[in-house]
Amino acid sequence: ARFEKQGKMDSLHNQIVERKAIGLIRDNAKIKEKTYEPERPNISAADIAIGGRSEEDTAIPEAKYADRTEEELKPAQERG
Repeated sequence: ARFEKQGKMDSLHNQIVERKAIGLIRDNAKIKEKTYEPERPNISAADIAIGGRSEEDTAIPEAKYADRTEEELKPAQERG
């Protein structure tokens, strides 16, 4: 009665059905034990860059400020 009040009856029913289904599968399955042997990956290093950008492209460009002189961009303490 408590499960019905809390709305857990459907959940309980589904769990019972799932357990029975798993039990049937396990009882009727033909299982062969086999040791796992991972495949060796066929990996090699590339002699050249095959993606991304060159060092010249990744350099940080110099900042450009519109309509401001170098003196205006200095902190107030340095301007005097």
